[in-house]
Amino acid sequence: MGCGYTARVMLDHMDEEEIGRRLDEGKAAVDQSHAATVLRREAVMLAHEHGWSKYKIAARLKVKGPTVDAIIEYAERAKAKAARQVKEQTS
Repeated sequence: MGCGYTARVMLDHMDEEEIGRRLDEGKAAVDQSHAATVLRREAVMLAHEHGWSKYKIAARLKVKGPTVDAIIEYAERAKAKAARQVKEQTS
């Protein structure tokens, strides 16, 4: 009997409430991760707009410079996209 069978037997014995609880926990973890990503992106952009170098930001976050570059590039693309959408709506 392989791992698939063992996993299936375990799932068969798991009640609906337990499965629902695990799904809820998984969703909560994803939601927390997304919130943390947004919070970090906003903090990086605030620091960047106030003149912090990417190296200073990276040192503070304990990440590499390319991570900060990627966050800044993402935020700038999102800002440009939002500006285009506003322009299209007002035209």
